[in-house]
Amino acid sequence: SAGKKHIEELGLTMQYPEGYQEPQNGEEHNSENEVPAKKGKRSRGGASQASSPTPKKQRAASFSLEAPLAKQVRADACNERLWQECLTLDKGRQAFLDRVQELFTCVCCQELAYLPVTTPCSHNLCQGCLKRSFKAEVFCCPTCRKDLGKDYELKVNTTLSGVLQALFPGYENGR
Repeated sequence: SAGKKHIEELGLTMQYPEGYQEPQNGEEHNSENEVPAKKGKRSRGGASQASSPTPKKQRAASFSLEAPLAKQVRADACNERLWQECLTLDKGRQAFLDRVQELFTCVCCQELAYLPVTTPCSHNLCQGCLKRSFKAEVFCCPTCRKDLGKDYELKVNTTLSGVLQALFPGYENGR
């Protein structure tokens, strides 16, 4: 073909990434778009970056809570098990925040629990969501359906509320 002649005229040779095995018996890729994409991704120094960790990864691994915040977390005895699960993550601050957000999401509104009420069954819900549930005469935990009773006091877990506001400043805005 004309393309192969042009390659020969220019004296070009095919460059393959490390570990690439040439097609045997004259087999070639059907799609011309696949080969350049693979070459482009691998020729950007992927092998050298994978062998040495980036500074961000090293910094992220050494994450620990600030002393006042750690004290508040320890004070939240109702959610001790959940906090332990979050604090054992060794993937850095962002992984910690993602896990906190996942564990303290209200099952009713699917947002981070605002004015969180911790139920006797250790689930955290927004006070407003739980009030709405009680107003509809549903007196059970929306997460596990444990009966809370008509007279259950919707007391805000102020310790948890303070920690969430410190970790996610401004999350209560617009609620």
